[in-house]
Amino acid sequence: MSAQLAAILAFVGIALDLLVSDSLLVTLGIPYNVPGGSYVWKVHPGSYLLMLAFVVLAVPANPVRLVADTARRVPAAAFYGVTVAGLFAYVTLNYGFSGSAFVLETLAMPLIAAALMLHLPERYRALLFAGVVVLVTANALLGIAEAVSGDRLVPYMIGGEPVFERHFRATALGGHPLNNALITGTVLFATVLVLRGRPVLGALALLVQAAALLAFGSRVAFVVVGGFGAVWLTVWAAGSLLRVRHGVRNAIGHSLVLLLIPLLAAAAVVGLGLGERIFSSFFMDASARTRVVAFRVFALVSTPELWFGIGPLGVERVLAFLRRAQGLSDAIENFWVLWVLNFGLVGFAPLAATLLWFVRSLLRGAPAALWVAALTFLLIASSNNSLGSKDRALVILVVVLIGGLAWHRSARPEPAEEASPMPERAGRRLAGAALGVLLALVAAADARADAPPIRRGVNLSHWLQYGGRQPVTADDLAAIRAAGFDHVRLPFDPARLGWTPDAPLARPPQQHLLDAAVRDILAAGLTVVLDFHPPEAARARIEREPAVQDGFVAFWRALAERYRHHPADRLLFEPLNEPQFPGRAAVWNDLKGRLLAAVRDVDRTRWVLLSSLDAPTIMDQLRAARVFRDARVAAVVHFYEPHLFTHFGANWGTASRPPESQIAALAYPSHRLDPATVAIRPGPETAKAQALVRAYAAAPWDAATLDRLVAEIAAWSRANGVPVVVTEFGVLRLKVPPESRRAWLSDARAALERHGIPWTVWDYADVFGIATAVGPVELWRDGAVVPADPKAIRRAFDPDALAALGLR
Repeated sequence: MSAQLAAILAFVGIALDLLVSDSLLVTLGIPYNVPGGSYVWKVHPGSYLLMLAFVVLAVPANPVRLVADTARRVPAAAFYGVTVAGLFAYVTLNYGFSGSAFVLETLAMPLIAAALMLHLPERYRALLFAGVVVLVTANALLGIAEAVSGDRLVPYMIGGEPVFERHFRATALGGHPLNNALITGTVLFATVLVLRGRPVLGALALLVQAAALLAFGSRVAFVVVGGFGAVWLTVWAAGSLLRVRHGVRNAIGHSLVLLLIPLLAAAAVVGLGLGERIFSSFFMDASARTRVVAFRVFALVSTPELWFGIGPLGVERVLAFLRRAQGLSDAIENFWVLWVLNFGLVGFAPLAATLLWFVRSLLRGAPAALWVAALTFLLIASSNNSLGSKDRALVILVVVLIGGLAWHRSARPEPAEEASPMPERAGRRLAGAALGVLLALVAAADARADAPPIRRGVNLSHWLQYGGRQPVTADDLAAIRAAGFDHVRLPFDPARLGWTPDAPLARPPQQHLLDAAVRDILAAGLTVVLDFHPPEAARARIEREPAVQDGFVAFWRALAERYRHHPADRLLFEPLNEPQFPGRAAVWNDLKGRLLAAVRDVDRTRWVLLSSLDAPTIMDQLRAARVFRDARVAAVVHFYEPHLFTHFGANWGTASRPPESQIAALAYPSHRLDPATVAIRPGPETAKAQALVRAYAAAPWDAATLDRLVAEIAAWSRANGVPVVVTEFGVLRLKVPPESRRAWLSDARAALERHGIPWTVWDYADVFGIATAVGPVELWRDGAVVPADPKAIRRAFDPDALAALGLR
């Protein structure tokens, strides 16, 4: 009875070790790996349960006798235990309890797990091994789902602080991506043992675990597991094909499985976007350099410190120096180095020697799969700090090695000479299951490529921005819907709501104005894109000032909360219009991550449209953009090519200054223009103005050129698995010939639709407008036609503009 209870407690403890991460504990308010709190909270709940399981098993059998029997059966465990006990005392005496929890959790708990496993009945050991395989596979499935959706179940945190990365990496329930990769890669090879008795289930588990390694994004794990796996598969396939006595169809089944593996990998990489970090950063980047820089720590410690260690505070001091002077971008990602720093060579040497001996002893009589699993564990762990900080990975390795050996013994066929490595029927089932997984991946890939729920739209500019000179009525919205538009973009100046850089309120007092506009738009049957569109001065402060950025993020979090019950496919967010961030692309990329995280904390299904930085070309903008693996994120592009033509005659920007302001006329397509006949107004840059006209005419700017530019945007979208939306495009209607404007709108719209890119024309009724106020109106200096009576607003569409947009 005590053995059964101990096995149950052990399983629950192992499940907690695997599925309750440091980040989850901190999220739940438990200060597991952050400063403060009682020492009780510094030990993982799974460790408490494993210790309780050991007590339940040991007390009836005499604890001293059980420990002595463990030392007799595995002498290395005794030496390793003495070493760990000495280090625990050394750390506690020299540095207090701040580092002793690490020794207990990471180094001592594997001993307790080993003693527990060795004294459970063999069938319980095998069941615990099977439980680990199931739990790790389930966690791997969750990791794949996170990578495909770009959304995490548990926030990604290190030391209690949220982490934002350029390339999304799944965290699942295991916490850090590298910890997930370590456990998954190790268990993957142990899962090979399941193939003997459960070939189909074992093969599916292997496929899921292999795909999850791509989702977790560890390059070292990918290389180690891929290398060992390639050798293993080659040997297995060769051996299978040589065993003629097992049947031709069985051999064919093996061959088909082997051929399907690269197809499955290709589907996972290309279709689902898995492995983005691995394949886009497979070179000496900042993360890789961190591994090299880590070895420079030994030049920063004295000889006595090298021999006897510097403890946790000393490690933090060295890390701070390396980050400042050597460009270290992360922690020291090598547990061997961390052991030397913490314990000195005096402690490191016996610890490393007895640990390796301990692991080697657990492998006595083990099949090749467990040897490869142990070697995989040590190689992957050497590239991160899992064993250099509080972690339960070594406990899982011990359970896998002891439990895997028990599984192997229980599944060994009798007699051996009659056994087939894979029965003929199982071979067919395995091939069919692999093909099914492949088809499912392809189907998921197709689903992931869906575009946002908008197609053709118009910007309602100057309604909640720029003084509100173009208020929009219910009749306007009904006319927009009747014309064939499916959505509108609503640019709003946050100051109209009461949000300013000096008062960046999460819930500004005039937010009811936005509520009313959203209500009217949705009532008209239109989808709405909310566009945070501040004036230049306010946007510049958002880009420069961290306090304003905090208020900006808080505003979007509160807005997501406010509209969380609105249909996710009818209301979309565009957090910032045309960000600039000159020379500070990383700041905007990080801020986008914070914005997305704030929205996702509240609303996991809302579409978020994220703009790129201003850059010389649209493709430069996209290439600099941070790519999020979130199924409901799209990249925003504004298409005004060429700017010289689309903004011709504007009283702002470069168009309002020489040399552009000296050009008297332009036409589209540019081949209609004879540079020799274009008048150049007197001014200081006549030669430059003439050169601009010649370059414009020679480009040439026509339908083919616009289509080529849009094709490049679409190619980027496909390559990165990110939908692109054009939320602004249009031509200023003041001074270009109407036929030129109509031709450009038609060519640009046709190119966008040809390549499947949703568009929103700028704008509805102002100086770029496709509609004009009629009746009593005022003509403003910039050419805007504004209703004179806000109570009697009437507008009429320009039929040529609608025709150019393919509408009625």
